[in-house]
Amino acid sequence: MSEIQRVPGELQVRCPECFKSYNIAVDELSEQHPRFKCSTCNSQFWMDRRQAIENPVHLIGYPMSLFPGHNEKSTSATDIKASHIINLDIFNCPKCSALYSAGDVECKKCGVIFFKFSEIEAKKNNPGAEELVTADPEVQKLWEDVLANYESKEIHQNFINAAWINGDLEYAAAKYKIILEVAPGDAFALKFHKEIEVLTSINFEMVAAQEEAKPRKFLDYISFFNGIEVSFRKFKWINLIFIACGFLIVMGAFLPHMRNLIGLGTSILFFTLVLRYYFRII
Repeated sequence: MSEIQRVPGELQVRCPECFKSYNIAVDELSEQHPRFKCSTCNSQFWMDRRQAIENPVHLIGYPMSLFPGHNEKSTSATDIKASHIINLDIFNCPKCSALYSAGDVECKKCGVIFFKFSEIEAKKNNPGAEELVTADPEVQKLWEDVLANYESKEIHQNFINAAWINGDLEYAAAKYKIILEVAPGDAFALKFHKEIEVLTSINFEMVAAQEEAKPRKFLDYISFFNGIEVSFRKFKWINLIFIACGFLIVMGAFLPHMRNLIGLGTSILFFTLVLRYYFRII
């Protein structure tokens, strides 16, 4: 029991796969052979609680293949999910520095509620911060509902949906960021802050697509007239004379009172052919 006194309420253990070090509160180890899941490599391992307390120096977890009573059937995916595995995302309470796991809302030692404490601390450290990011009154009211019912996913979702519809995702992101600054392991803040990032990315892509569509129409308009100009350049102007002459001759042939157009068209056509092919002037 003297060895227990040398352990300041926590043990330091390393993952046997990637050797990442974790600090684990002794009072949270309710089982004799607690199992853990590494947050870095996702491998699972275990340790002997009594041996760890008696010899807390240089602890390295055991792989699941060495777990007492281990066999191939007991390590199936179904059995692993059903077993009690401790998530090793461990953080310090912002008020008393006690250890807590990701997903905990309240400190087991001092009783502080992390998200409320983060709001109070943010206002103390930067009183004018909220004025920098404003939001629709409806969205602000929904955030108050979130604080009053923080563990309700539905209320969180209502707040984010309203922020998206009203264009206040920046406000929503700032609120969850405040919580994460004080309680980085808050599962709700992590989840919904990530969702806000995705929605912001979608908004950005939608705006970019709309902006890209506008100049495209203008460019198509310019390209259309440029095409006409190029075609006109390729179309030799002397061909227009031939077409005009043909038009005059046809009109004179079909309109009895304008027979003189036949002579006019023929004359122009004759002189054009002479200048073009005999004198090679045009």
